[in-house]
Amino acid sequence: MIGALLTFVLVTAVLTMLISGITRAIATANGNHTTATKARTGLLVALGTAILAGAGITWLNWLIALGDQFCTRSFRRPRSELTVCQRK
Repeated sequence: MIGALLTFVLVTAVLTMLISGITRAIATANGNHTTATKARTGLLVALGTAILAGAGITWLNWLIALGDQFCTRSFRRPRSELTVCQRK
């Protein structure tokens, strides 16, 4: 589910960047600075979205690794006393 959502977000961000870049180029070439500014804003928002999506996955993976590190420590307890995360 997370992978599918990430793919959707990244594809949408890339398409938005592509459309905003083309719009900005055409608007700048025709002297329409208001539209060029709005296209630049769209480009920056799409870039920020892609960065946050990638950073979110990286942060989530770091938290999972941190939790695994904590749960896989050997506390020298009998098998019956291990917590759920230690019974792998």
